[in-house]
Amino acid sequence: MKVLVRSFLIRSAQLLSFALLLSACVPTTENIEETIRKANVQLENGQEQDAIGLLESLNARLPGNAAILEALAFGYSQSGQTVLAGITFAQIAETEASQSHFLLYAGQSMRNAGEPQQAVSYYEKYLEAYPDSSTAWKTLGEISESLNEPLQAAESYLRAHQLNPSGEIAVRVGRIFHGVGNEAQAKSWFKDAVSRADGQESDALLGLFEVALIERDFTNAEVIARRLDRDYPGEIEVSALAEKRRELKAWKAKQDELARQLAAQKRITRELKEKAVREAAALAAVRKDALARSTDTDQTTEAAISPAGPQSRREVLAEAEALKTAGDLTGAITKFWQAIKMDDTKARAWYQLSDAQFADNQVAWAEGTALEAVRREPANARYTLHYLKVVQASKKPSDFLRELVKAKTRINDSPEITLALARAYSVIGGSNRNAAILYREFLKMAPRHPERTVAEEELAAIPGQFSSAF
Repeated sequence: MKVLVRSFLIRSAQLLSFALLLSACVPTTENIEETIRKANVQLENGQEQDAIGLLESLNARLPGNAAILEALAFGYSQSGQTVLAGITFAQIAETEASQSHFLLYAGQSMRNAGEPQQAVSYYEKYLEAYPDSSTAWKTLGEISESLNEPLQAAESYLRAHQLNPSGEIAVRVGRIFHGVGNEAQAKSWFKDAVSRADGQESDALLGLFEVALIERDFTNAEVIARRLDRDYPGEIEVSALAEKRRELKAWKAKQDELARQLAAQKRITRELKEKAVREAAALAAVRKDALARSTDTDQTTEAAISPAGPQSRREVLAEAEALKTAGDLTGAITKFWQAIKMDDTKARAWYQLSDAQFADNQVAWAEGTALEAVRREPANARYTLHYLKVVQASKKPSDFLRELVKAKTRINDSPEITLALARAYSVIGGSNRNAAILYREFLKMAPRHPERTVAEEELAAIPGQFSSAF
């Protein structure tokens, strides 16, 4: 631009010198108007250079004439000399205050010429004279944005929005705040754009969708995505957020799986309670029938089936454990259910019941009752290990590995859980690195553990850099 300005000044000086030679022939108003009309005809006929030459000559003889400068500025603009057009429009504005509106043309010309800094200067001067021009404030914001000056851009957009609120400007402001990491303000402006319903809703919703993903508010992101799919199908797919949608889908799948697991747990809990009621009712029926059929002489049978007075929970548990030890799993399970019906808050009864069910090959029931024991005492390694044993028999290897990871997180200092997870990573998870780390942790945690020798051999068998001795 400096080269063009220098060229313009040199040409002006040359023409001024020529004008001094012709100073005795100052054009009259009529001659000026006639020359301008002639130049305009040439411009209409595509003779831009002839018209510009004529107007430059006239301007040199009578510098500072607004009419001549205006015709010359539009001539420069038509011929593609936008820098000279901008400078000339600015000169018109300098002639008198009433001509300040030409600063807008000066700014537009400099912007078209790829001179944004100079354009900003002219727009700022224009807005000093016309501060209520929302269009000019908006344009100034766009240029500031292109210059990577977000704060200046936001200030200009805010002035434009105050004068003429619109969804388009609200979206622009929202994007600026999002770009500088102010997500709260970004959301506010995107919501403003949505509420205006003036054609910018899709862009505003995309902005809200991106902010929700950044804040990991996946529930809200899912709601926004559904609205976009309903009202603007395909918008997400053609936007820069298409890849981000995979993250949302992964979260949704995880939520669905968690919901499924929760529903299954609730179902199992309900079935367990119903089974406890049925078992207790069945036992009561047996006892009632036995009492009805008993005779005064059958004291031994009556005492065995229906001891005098109701049994305490401790007595019922003792009887259940005795039946379990004797190998009467059916009787033991019935008694454990009776004890749980009396008080279902104790983890030990659930554990004992699950152990009996697992021994009786009732794996599905054993999983549910083992989970009830773990829920009541999550830090109890014995109950957790039993639950893992049942899960290993009832679930897929990948699900078993996931339960092991949860157990390790919950009970980090258990050698048995640590060793089990090491073996699972080695066999199921396919992660030699994780397996080696956990094997070493186990060996350090329990140097005198009965499984130490076997664990050392398993660690040494891991291929690669992880096979070094502990």
